[in-house]
Amino acid sequence: MNRIEVSWINLEKPRYLQNLKSFVKKVLQHLEKDNWNLSILMTDNSYIQDLNKRYRNLDEPTDILTFSQLEGVTFPGTKKNYVGDMAISLEKVFDNAKVFKVSPEEEFKRVLIHGILHLSGLDHAGNSTNQQMIILQEAMLKEFKGERIL
Repeated sequence: MNRIEVSWINLEKPRYLQNLKSFVKKVLQHLEKDNWNLSILMTDNSYIQDLNKRYRNLDEPTDILTFSQLEGVTFPGTKKNYVGDMAISLEKVFDNAKVFKVSPEEEFKRVLIHGILHLSGLDHAGNSTNQQMIILQEAMLKEFKGERIL
């Protein structure tokens, strides 16, 4: 069983918290990931820009940052692995939805899938659509089209 922790900084508690956790659990199940513990921080552009500057030396907001613990930290007495953290700027996600002319929900799901794929050990160089991770991301997004988060 997977465990998802969601927190927020500079935002009100998300009203869609259960939908978010349910969606993430379905994505993990689809990827056959089990006994995962991961945290998701929901925030704004200002906070994620600080994180981006501190950890990537990029002084700009981004939609998502992932912090992987690929080796996994097993909690004593359990089979749960702490796999990492995702920080998401909802402000940037919603801005990107406008830029890419997609719904905020679609873009939010894309970013969540993207972060989970990173935590699974996948990576990409740039955002070219012919990269394996991006191809998988978009295929999964189509599979989860009917899922509601917001």
